[in-house]
Amino acid sequence: MADTTYQPAVYRKQGGNELVVASGGTITVESGGTIEVESGGILTIADGSVAAGDLSLADGKILIGGADGVAAEQTLTGDVTVTNGGATAIGAGKVTSAMLANGSGLTALITAGLGASAAYTKATTGAQTLLAANGNGEGARTVLIIVTVDETFAAGDGAATIFDIGETDATEKFKADLNSGTAGDVLTYAGSLTEEKALLVTATAATGTGAGGISIAVLALPAA
Repeated sequence: MADTTYQPAVYRKQGGNELVVASGGTITVESGGTIEVESGGILTIADGSVAAGDLSLADGKILIGGADGVAAEQTLTGDVTVTNGGATAIGAGKVTSAMLANGSGLTALITAGLGASAAYTKATTGAQTLLAANGNGEGARTVLIIVTVDETFAAGDGAATIFDIGETDATEKFKADLNSGTAGDVLTYAGSLTEEKALLVTATAATGTGAGGISIAVLALPAA
């Protein structure tokens, strides 16, 4: 006699076209078997889960949704790459100054008080304070000085502008006699700015039809 109290965990709803897996039930797809959802079909997992181990992806690829909502395997390329261990890397040269804080790179650091910038024309003369001295006890500062030639240096019928870059009492410490270069050239200098001393740009103005102008940005960080 049939046991009328028995309820199967996997069954087809009476009078419908729906298969049900009740609590405790299992549908097993044996090795070599396949469940296919054809075009136009929908596979819905409501409040369920699919373990990562249940998904088969090629080495180093991730799933990215497409415009049609269908995800596809893709390998990250371009600025950022990822390994199959989950480690990401930014490619060499992919981060530019325009991408840094406030979208202004070095300018943002200067605005934050970590440097200074200025432009000097062929008419500039005498010592110019580019970066003020710090206070006693604040220590030396490591400086990176970036010079862009704005106007090509030329003697003409006189003499080209001459710039010295240094500090108080040592006006040629970082660069002496900068008086050559073509507009667009970028020059860099580095060193230690002594505690309580200002970074100076000392100019000797061009004479006659001589020329030469520069822009300077300096990044200054505590040496210790």
